[in-house]
Amino acid sequence: MIMDQYAQLQQQSQQHTQTIGCILPRLRPAKLSIKQAEYRLSELHEALTQQQGSIDFGWLQMPSKTLAFAARLPDLDKTTAILEAELAEEARSHHIRHLHGDRFLWVTYEESQVAADAQAVTMVCRDSSFMVRANLVSDNRKLACYRHWWQLTEDHQWQPVAQVFKGFTEVPESREEA
Repeated sequence: MIMDQYAQLQQQSQQHTQTIGCILPRLRPAKLSIKQAEYRLSELHEALTQQQGSIDFGWLQMPSKTLAFAARLPDLDKTTAILEAELAEEARSHHIRHLHGDRFLWVTYEESQVAADAQAVTMVCRDSSFMVRANLVSDNRKLACYRHWWQLTEDHQWQPVAQVFKGFTEVPESREEA
C-alpha cells in the first residue's frame, strides 16, 4: 500500500515539478540483512584471503595510498594496514573500517528480492553513481555505484539504513559530454 502511494507521488513529481518542487527518485522494494564482526589485523587478512575469489570490485584506503580494483581483490601483505575498504560481489557487499589499534569492523550487507506484490514492504532501495577521481581507476570504469537503503519505522517514517558499495562502471557517453 505504501509503495503504491509512493509510486503515484513519484510519477506526479515528474509531471508537476513546479508544484511538488522536485522529482522524487524511483524506489524498489528489497530486503537487506546486515551482519558485523570485529577482527584483529591478522584475522582480517585471513578473512580477506578467504574472500579473494569472490570479490569482483572494490577499493582499499591504506595510510600511504588508495587502491581501486575492478577485477579481483589484489594480494596484500599480511602487515598492510587498512584504514577503510568497500568490496562488492554478486549479492553481497562488505565495508571494512579501522576502529583502533589492530581492531577492525567488517560489516557485510546481503540483499534479497521481495515479491513484487508483497503487502508489507519494509525496506526500499535505489541506485546512484558518483564520479571517481581519475588517478584511482586504471580503465574506463569511472563511476562508483552505490545502493541506498531505507527502512520503514513503526511510526511510518522512512529511515536511512545504509549506503552499500556495488562496484564500478563506465561513464555512459551522454554523461561524458555533459
